Amino acid sequence: MVQKAAQVKFTVACIILQAGMAVLYGVMVRYAPSADSAHTPNRRDSPNKEVRQLLEQYPMIIDIHVMLFAGFGFLMTFLKNYGYSALSFTMVITALITEFGVLCFGFLRLEPGHYIIEVTMLEVLEGGLCAATVLITFGVLIGKVNPLQLLVLGIIETVVFSINAHIGYSIMGAIDAGGSIFVHAFGAYFGVAIGIVTKWRNYDVTSERQNTTNVSDMFSLLGTILLWVYWPSFNGLLVYEDARHRAYINTYISLLASTVCTFICSSIFGDERKFNPVDVQNATLAGGVIVGASADLMLHPYGAFCAGCVAGCVSTFGYQVIQGFLEDVINFHDSCGVNNLHGIPGILGGLLSALMCSMANESTYGPGLYLILGNMAPKEDSPELARLQADLPSIEAGIGRTAQEQALIQLAVLGISLAVSIVAGIITGFIINVEFLCSGMKDSELFDDAEFFVLPDPEPTPEPNIPQPNQTNAVGKVQSPPVQAISTIEGYTAEGVNQNVTMAAQPNGHAEYRRASSSSFHPSMMADRRISIDSSYNSNIPVPGAAEYYNYGYENSGLNYNPNPAT
Repeated sequence: MVQKAAQVKFTVACIILQAGMAVLYGVMVRYAPSADSAHTPNRRDSPNKEVRQLLEQYPMIIDIHVMLFAGFGFLMTFLKNYGYSALSFTMVITALITEFGVLCFGFLRLEPGHYIIEVTMLEVLEGGLCAATVLITFGVLIGKVNPLQLLVLGIIETVVFSINAHIGYSIMGAIDAGGSIFVHAFGAYFGVAIGIVTKWRNYDVTSERQNTTNVSDMFSLLGTILLWVYWPSFNGLLVYEDARHRAYINTYISLLASTVCTFICSSIFGDERKFNPVDVQNATLAGGVIVGASADLMLHPYGAFCAGCVAGCVSTFGYQVIQGFLEDVINFHDSCGVNNLHGIPGILGGLLSALMCSMANESTYGPGLYLILGNMAPKEDSPELARLQADLPSIEAGIGRTAQEQALIQLAVLGISLAVSIVAGIITGFIINVEFLCSGMKDSELFDDAEFFVLPDPEPTPEPNIPQPNQTNAVGKVQSPPVQAISTIEGYTAEGVNQNVTMAAQPNGHAEYRRASSSSFHPSMMADRRISIDSSYNSNIPVPGAAEYYNYGYENSGLNYNPNPAT
C-alpha cells in the first residue's frame, strides 16, 4: 500500500510538472534565429555558418541521447529483479529532466527586458547533460528509491547543477569539454551524499535480490559497449575543428588503455585470477571520464594513454577493494559503484585539466591557444591582441589570464563543484526520505520490479515423471520409456530434445543413468553427466541454480536392474 500511494503521488507530480512546463514553453520558449524560417540570413547567406555547425553537431547529439536512453539504461540492468525499473526509470527521467533542464539553463541566460528563451539543438543537449548528471546519481541509488523520490531528487539536482555549471563555465571561465568536473564528479558525489544519508538501511534483508544472472550481466555489458562506442562524441561535442579532432583521439586512446588495464587489474584482484564482470561493465569506461576536462587540450597520445591506464587501474581497485571497504565500515551502499567509475576518475580528470592548463603556452598551441582558453587572450585594444588577430581573426579579446591562473581556476571549480554537490545531496537525501512527502521504500521492498510494474507470470515448472520399476522388455530387462524429467544446467536451454541415458546398477542399490553426448545439445552440455536415482526411483537430482531447463528421456539400456539387490 505504501508504494501504491507513492505511485499515485508520482503520477500527480508528473501531471503538475508537465502542465507547468507546457505553460512555460508556450509563453517563453521560441526558436533561435538559426531555426527560424523568418530569419532571412538563414537562406540568404548560404551556407549559413551557424546553421551548418548546428546541423553538423546533430549526429553527435543523437549519439549522446543513445548513451542516455540505451547506454545508461542497459548498464543499470545488472540486478536480476530490477531490469524493467532500470530501463524504464532511465527513460522517463531522461525525458522529464531534459525538458526541465532546457528551462533551467534558459532562465539563467535571460537578460533584463528580454524574457524569451531561444532554443537550438544545443539547448536540448544541455537539458540532456542535466539528465546525464541525474542518471549518474541514480546509479548510486538503483533499487533503493521509488519513482517519486527519483523525480524529486532529479528536479532539485537539475536546478543546482545548472547553476553550478553556469558559474563554472560562464562566470569563472573554467574548461570542461567532457564534463569530468561538472557532470561526472558532481553527479557522483551528489548521489554519494544521498547514499550516506540513507546508510541506516539494512540491505541484508534483500541480499538475494542484489545478485545478478547471466542474462542481466550480458544486458549490462551491452550498455557498456554502447557507452564506450559513443563516448568520444560526448567529449568532443562542445568543441570545434582541430579541438574536436583532438578530443576524439584523446578519448579513444584513453578508453583503449583503460579497457586493457581493467582486464589486467581484474585478473590481479579477482578470485583465482578470474575476471569480474562488474569490472568489465564499468571500469573499462573510466578512460572516457578522466580525459573529459582535458579532451580538447594538447594532451598528446602518450598523455591520453597514461591517463587511461591510471583510470582503469584506479577504477578496478575501487570496485574490488574500496567499495567493499566502505560498505563494511560505514554501511555505504553504492549500487552501481558510481564512486569508482564517475567519482574518483572525475576528480582525477579535474586535476589533470589543471596540470594541462598550467603547461599551456603559445609555443605548444600556437595562436589557437586563445580559442581554447579564451580568458588567456590579451585584453581589448592591446597590441598583442592586434598581432594575434592579424594571424587568426577569430580570436576574441580575453582578460589576459595566465596559464597558472587558469590552472587555479580549474582547481577552484573542482572544489566548488564537490562542495556544492555534497551539501545539496545531503539536503536532498533528507527531503526524499520524508515519509509523508515521498513514501520511501521499506528495506524489504528494495531491488524489486514487482513494486512498480505488472510483471508477466513466471513459467510453470513441470513435475518430474520418474519411470516405474515394473516395466520390463521381452528378455526381462528394464525398459524405461521416454519420459520428461527436469533439471537445471548451466543456464542453457534445450527443451523438447531427448537424449540417450544408459543405466548401470551400483553396489549401494542405486542406479546410475549416464547421458550420452548428443549433437542436438549446446557444446557446453556434451560432457557426460550422471544422475543418481535410488532404488525406489525417487529423484536425487542436484539443482545448480540456473533458471533454464533441459529435458531428457530414457531408452532401453540393455542392462539388468534389480531394485532390491539384497534379494
